[in-house]
Amino acid sequence: MSGKAGVVALVLGALALSACAPTQTHSIELDAAHVTSIDMYFYEVSGADEPVVTRTTIDDAGLIEELVDAFTDMPGSEAPDPAAEIDGARATGLEYMLDDGSTVALTQYFLDFHAVVIAFPDGEAWHTTWGVPLKDYYTEDREVTSAEASERPGSPFEGLEG
Repeated sequence: MSGKAGVVALVLGALALSACAPTQTHSIELDAAHVTSIDMYFYEVSGADEPVVTRTTIDDAGLIEELVDAFTDMPGSEAPDPAAEIDGARATGLEYMLDDGSTVALTQYFLDFHAVVIAFPDGEAWHTTWGVPLKDYYTEDREVTSAEASERPGSPFEGLEG
């Protein structure tokens, strides 16, 4: 392949990849400096049964910043019917406690690798390839306790009040 043909192939390849990549982003719109802690609620979504919920609290500044950054400028696209997709998902409700006493909540639904739905606090449902089952990464060396299902942050996609 000549040099010119190689450059053309490279440019066409880059264009093809960028056409597949999400071009929109969405954010939680928080400043980690104002978050004092994060309560994380872990459960599996089941329309038939009340979920078994466990909970842990993150109060380490580095992990708080990580959990704000994870939901800032998240690439993806709007999810047209998230309620139809989340049954059986591993869910994590995150409740960010702010230094003014208010809270901001979102829910991450892990469907499969590269298939995640986020219920943002502004009511947007977002498909993204970003995300891992948060329970696998944020419970190590932390106390995990049982919680009532009613304690988890509300998500309209599960018929819960926000």
